[in-house]
Amino acid sequence: NVTDPEKDAAGIHTEWSKDGSAWKPASISGDTLRATTDARPDTLVWNAEADLGKGFHPGVRLRITATDASNPPGSSDLKAILLTSTVDNAPPALISVSGFAGSDTVRVRFDERLDESSALDAGKYSFPGGLRVKKVLAGNPRDRLSLILEGGVLPRGEMTLTIRGISDRFGNTAALLSRAFRPDDGNA
Repeated sequence: NVTDPEKDAAGIHTEWSKDGSAWKPASISGDTLRATTDARPDTLVWNAEADLGKGFHPGVRLRITATDASNPPGSSDLKAILLTSTVDNAPPALISVSGFAGSDTVRVRFDERLDESSALDAGKYSFPGGLRVKKVLAGNPRDRLSLILEGGVLPRGEMTLTIRGISDRFGNTAALLSRAFRPDDGNA
């Protein structure tokens, strides 16, 4: 809670920076005086996507300062709380799909770690022509998966993998991902 011994109006001033030098006002939702949301008491919600745009942003700084009439934003007497974090507000992207013709396994790679409960759901993956995914195995690192096919093997020729509703570890969900690939014969 924000308290002010002089009993004048108090508030919270929030700013963000990618480099620690140039600071911009942060888009905060909710009542910043009471600092409550539907999440947890004394929690501010920063709409980082509005300020930074979609994407992966390492090393972003958030500066939070309590202010009042005697100490407005920018006053030298204020002590700010400085947080440095990585902001990820973009859904996962599909990097590669591969497999060998005649095999029952397809290897899939994403641009970031996935939420396991989302990634290991075989119903999220589909192929044309009746091939179905029986099981999904997590790889190491966690941005890689192996799809085990049910009752069939990869044919020769181009195929397309479609993925619906897969999420990264931060809850960003890709509604639809699709990638064409050509299973090779293993003699490359």
